[in-house]
Amino acid sequence: MYLKPAQLAKSERILRIADLINKLVPNTDQQTISKVALTKLLVSYGPKKPKLDTVSLAQWVIGNTRIFFTLLLLVKLPCRTADVQHYLAHNVKIMGLSSKFTWAFIVKYDDEFSHLQAIYSYPCSYDFPHFHTVLLVPLSVPTQSKPSPPRSSPASPSPLGMIFANST
Repeated sequence: MYLKPAQLAKSERILRIADLINKLVPNTDQQTISKVALTKLLVSYGPKKPKLDTVSLAQWVIGNTRIFFTLLLLVKLPCRTADVQHYLAHNVKIMGLSSKFTWAFIVKYDDEFSHLQAIYSYPCSYDFPHFHTVLLVPLSVPTQSKPSPPRSSPASPSPLGMIFANST
């Protein structure tokens, strides 16, 4: 199957979680650098945009909900039942992955998935099994010391050894 990339308008940006959760903490510090007539140059500073690997589950839910409502407002996600179901199926898939894989890598997976979904316009519920093996890291399972099986004594030959011994 070949998917033809969509042509995004130059002014159109792909909606990403990190861009939308940046607005959770407002930049309250501003400083006027220069003022000429009616023009004022302001510099705002505050916390940096969070990196994907530091996004918490709560931040992801807030950012994802903002993406959902933005898509509805921009009519990128028409209010058809199927489109909403596809979007919600994607969220359920992400929550299902969270029980098996490391959260930081799930957020990167979601970001890459959303990027490709915006370019190729496939349904949000579409899945990439290849991404699971390439982008996701399983949760570390605590290793328990298992007792090793008893070793056979060297005096008793294995059945395979007996076959080769009898054939000569």
